Amino acid sequence: PPAYDDETEAQEGVEPDYAFLQNGPLTIALERQGRAYPLDYANVPEPIQLTMDRQSVNRVRALVLMRSYTVLDPDPDHFVFRDPFGYTWALFVAPDEGE
Repeated sequence: PPAYDDETEAQEGVEPDYAFLQNGPLTIALERQGRAYPLDYANVPEPIQLTMDRQSVNRVRALVLMRSYTVLDPDPDHFVFRDPFGYTWALFVAPDEGE
């Protein structure tokens, strides 16, 4: 199949069912739920856990603090926060990066 073209698809009113985000070894697959899909903020899903190098954890930490997201655990070797959609993220410094 041909590659997805967001401009053409927007004009035709077509949306992809899946989107893949990739950065290095990390790939996240997102499934479309529809525009009117209700977000259940009362049901908090399990934390999304990622292991990253210290520089990446600190970069995300800076963005979280600047955007005033809820910080649940600010430990130097792991950082846990809740994003605006209610998802909890737990970021851990890779073992070879620990001091």
